[in-house]
Order: sequence, then structure tokens, then C-alpha cells
Amino acid sequence: MQNELTKVEVKELQRELSSQIDEIIRAVKDGEVNAIEVKAKSNIIKKELERIDNAIEEEVNSEIDKYGDKFEFKGLEISRTYAKTYDYNSIPEIANLSLKIADLKKEQDELKKKYKGTTYKTTIVDQETGEVIKEEERTLPYTTTTRITIKVK
Repeated sequence: MQNELTKVEVKELQRELSSQIDEIIRAVKDGEVNAIEVKAKSNIIKKELERIDNAIEEEVNSEIDKYGDKFEFKGLEISRTYAKTYDYNSIPEIANLSLKIADLKKEQDELKKKYKGTTYKTTIVDQETGEVIKEEERTLPYTTTTRITIKVK
């Protein structure tokens, strides 16, 4: 019965958090709460949760060792996977290609800096006749994103 109760508790926690988050989103959308404040607090919570995960990773793995790599725990399905990372640069052909890629990436980055915020010419050509239909200048497309940096003093 205790295990069933904890399953209910886990599901209830998830429902409560989801409900609270929905309410925060609604309040921001309705202008009742300052969006910057919510974003800042969200970032703080995210960083602190990552700190928990990183700090207890060894203990979590020790606990998982008791149950195996896939099991159910208090209503949650837990699984652990393993990943291998190979160092392919020990193979000369791959190392040479990696150097070429790095050089191309550097060249690409330089071109990106050159064209950032500029316009460029494009030519529209009739595919059947090869005739130039029109030439036009276009502004390089871009996406604007918001980044919030939080420094606690």
C-alpha cells in the first residue's frame, strides 16, 4: 500500500506543478505578472535544479545499481543507458578531415562576420530559358532571441 501511496504522491506533485505553471503562464499572458521577473526566476530555478542533478549523480547511479538498468520506482519508469565516446582523431584520415573541417568552419565564420547585417544581391532566373528575370538586393534574414543573464550579487 505504501508504494501505491507514493505513486499517487508523485502523480499529484506532477499535477500540482503543472497547474501552478499553467497559472503563471496565464498570469504573464494576461499582464498580471511581469514577464521578465518570471523568466529570471525560471532561470534561477533551472540552474539550481541542474546543480542538484550534478551534485547527486554518483548517488543516483549507486541507487540504480540496486535495481538494474530499467525498473519502476514509485510510479516512475527509470532507465539508465550507457554511451561511449570514441576518439576518431587517432585515425590519420579522420584527423586530416577534422583539420579541413576546422579550416572551412573558420572560413565560414569569417564570411558570416563579413555579411552580418548587410544586404546581398540575388538573381532570379527563368529555369526554362535561362533569362534573368530580375536582380534584387535582399537583407540577410535573421532571428531575434532573448537571453537573460542572471548575476546574483
